[in-house]
Amino acid sequence: MLGTVSFYKRTKGWGFIVPDDLGPDLFLHCSHLPADHRFVNEGDRVEFEVGPIDRNRPIALNVRIVEEVRAATFVNSLEARHVSSK
Repeated sequence: MLGTVSFYKRTKGWGFIVPDDLGPDLFLHCSHLPADHRFVNEGDRVEFEVGPIDRNRPIALNVRIVEEVRAATFVNSLEARHVSSK
């Protein structure tokens, strides 16, 4: 499955992924990232497997970064999406 990192708190090692199929956000923990990546950035495109539900939210497992996106690019895409939805 593919999605986009919508939030990631580096100091805590967790965040959320919005799946491309617009299903529920998934919880992302740094322990499910590849060994060479201990964090991701908001806006990064990722591939993942959907794990069990914990605290009413599915967990992203075996996360692999498909495309790293600079933060400014991500903010611009959010702004464009917001404007086009009006």
